[in-house]
Amino acid sequence: MKEVDKKRLLENWLGFVERTKKLKAKPTSEKSRKQRIEKAKKDYGYFCEYYFEHYCLNEKDELIPNAPFHNKLANQFLDNKQIKISVEWARALAKSTHVDLFIPLWLMIQDDKQINTLVLVGKNQTSATILLQGLQAELQYNERFIEDFGQQYSHGNWSDSDFTTKNGVSFMALGMGQSPRGLRKGSKRPDFIICDDLDYEELCRNEIRVEEVVQWILRALIPAMDIGTARFAFVNNRISDKGILAKLVERNPHWTHSKVNALDEKGNPSWKAKYTKAFYTKLRKDIGTNAFMTEYQNTPITEGNTFKKEWIAWRKILPLKDYRAIVSYCDPSFKATKTADYKAIATIGLRSDGTYDLIDLWVRQRKSINDMVSYHYDLHERILKEGATAQHYMEANFIQDMHLQNYISEGKNRGYQLAIRADKQAKSAKESRIEAMSPLYENTHIYHNIEKQKDNDFKTYIEQLLAFGSKGAHDDAPDAVEGAISMLQKTLSSLVQPTIGRFIKNTIRSFYR
Repeated sequence: MKEVDKKRLLENWLGFVERTKKLKAKPTSEKSRKQRIEKAKKDYGYFCEYYFEHYCLNEKDELIPNAPFHNKLANQFLDNKQIKISVEWARALAKSTHVDLFIPLWLMIQDDKQINTLVLVGKNQTSATILLQGLQAELQYNERFIEDFGQQYSHGNWSDSDFTTKNGVSFMALGMGQSPRGLRKGSKRPDFIICDDLDYEELCRNEIRVEEVVQWILRALIPAMDIGTARFAFVNNRISDKGILAKLVERNPHWTHSKVNALDEKGNPSWKAKYTKAFYTKLRKDIGTNAFMTEYQNTPITEGNTFKKEWIAWRKILPLKDYRAIVSYCDPSFKATKTADYKAIATIGLRSDGTYDLIDLWVRQRKSINDMVSYHYDLHERILKEGATAQHYMEANFIQDMHLQNYISEGKNRGYQLAIRADKQAKSAKESRIEAMSPLYENTHIYHNIEKQKDNDFKTYIEQLLAFGSKGAHDDAPDAVEGAISMLQKTLSSLVQPTIGRFIKNTIRSFYR
C-alpha cells in the first residue's frame, strides 16, 4: 500500500475514534437497561437514535429520525437471510451509513446470531478499509453499545483488513476484483457481503470493465458465500445506465430492488426530517438540472451524446426589424407533477445570410398555462414596439386540447387577440426532429443571444440540449426550438420561388393569412 494511502487511512481512523468517543453512556438502572436492549432489538429506528446519536444529529445538535425507507430496509435484511438486494438510493440519504454500519450491528445484537462473517467491498482496498474502520471504531469505543452489549472487539485490526469480535463475528475488507477465495474463517464462509459505491464515472465509460466486474460479482463473489445464510447488497446511486448497478438490476429481476430518489413523485423530499423542498431547489440551481437528476434522482444524464458543448455559439442579436423573419413556437405541457414536461416558448430570428438567432426563451416546469400565455402576449408586444412582426405557432394538437380559451381570455383582457397559428405539418418522431438540428449546431448556423448567457431559461435549454439522447432527460425546450426553425425554413422556402421563364419572381407571402 502506498504511503499516501497509509496516511489517509490513519487520519480517517483517528477521525472515527474521536467522533465515537464523544458519545457517552447514560447512567441507568439495570431494569431500564434491559428494557432498552429489548426495544433496540425490535425497533431499528430507536436502535440508531440511541446507540449512534453522533450520526443522527444536525448542525444544531437536533436529532434527525430515520426515514421510513431506512427502517423498511433494515427489516428486509432481518426477515430474509438469503436476500440479494440492490440499494439504489440518491446521494446524501445515508445508504452507506445504514447498510455498512447500522444494519450489520443491529443484526449482530439479535437473539439468534445473524452474522458470522461480513465482507465489505470497496472500489479498491483503501476504500474498503475505510468502510471497515467505521465498524471497528463503534465496536471498540462506543460506550453506549459496550454498556448494553459488552466489549465486542477482540483481535485483528482494520490495518490488516480483518478483525474479529469476542463472540466470533469476523469483519473483512476486500477491493473490487480481488479474489474472494480464502475469505472464510475456519469453516465459516461469508454470510453477509456488501458492495459499496463500486460505480464511478471512469469505470462506467468502459463497458468491457463494467462487464468484468458484473461477472466477478455473479460468478466469484456471491458463490463464495455460505449456503444457509447469504445476504448480499449492492449499494450505489445510479450514475450511469451502463454501470454495474444498472446491469445487476436489469439481469436479476428476482432480486429485491430498493430505489429511493431525493424527491418523490410529487416533488417532496423522501427524507422529510432532514431535507426541505427549498434545500433541493437551491441545490438543483447550484449544480444544474443534469447533475441533480444524475446524483439525486437516479436518472443519469450524459451530456454531449448528440449536441456538443463547444457547438454552443453566442453573438449579439440584430435589431428585431432587421431580421428576414421571426417565429415564436410554443410547446406547452399540462401535467403538474414534478416529472412533468416543461412548457417552452422559443423565439428565433432568421438573418439574411440564412443563419438563426435564438432571441428569447421561456422554459418553465410546473408553471400554469396562464403564466405561459401572459409571457407570449408580452413577447408579442415587445416585438411590435421594436417595429417588427413575428409569426406565432403552436403544435396543432395542443391548440385543439386547449381550445385557445386561455389565449382568448388573455386577449379579452388586453383588448386584442394574439394571432397564434396551429402547426399542422406532419410530424416525425420528436427525437428524430431534434436530432436533425445537430448539423445546424455543428456548422454554427444557430447562435444564441449573448445578452442571455446568464439567463436561467437559456441555461435550462442548453442543459436539455446537451443531455438530449439520455434516458429520462427532458427535451421540451429543444423541441420548441426545432419547431421554430422548421417554420422559419418553411417561410424561407416561400420567400423566393422560381417561375417558368428567364425571370425570377420574388414572392413575398404575408405572415398572417
